[in-house]
Amino acid sequence: MQQHNDLSEPLLTLGEIAPFIKQTTGIPFGLSTIEKLCSPAISDGPKPACYVGKRPLYERGEVLRWARTRLSARPKPSAHNWPDKPPKAERAPD
Repeated sequence: MQQHNDLSEPLLTLGEIAPFIKQTTGIPFGLSTIEKLCSPAISDGPKPACYVGKRPLYERGEVLRWARTRLSARPKPSAHNWPDKPPKAERAPD
């Protein structure tokens, strides 16, 4: 983790990330999405610049770079739009 020495721009808390991205770029992220992606189980959110106790703080530029990497030209598949599974093959008679 890099040392954060420049406090010219205020750092963001986890709860401030989604509104900041929406206001700055128009990219619609919800708080629950940000919380999920930043959780230790998923760990796919922007990287924290530093911590206050256990609370991560994020640099604005890093948050914007991360948000832009989430954009794609085509929809990404999710569990909700996967094709239906083919029916299980029936057992042959004994």
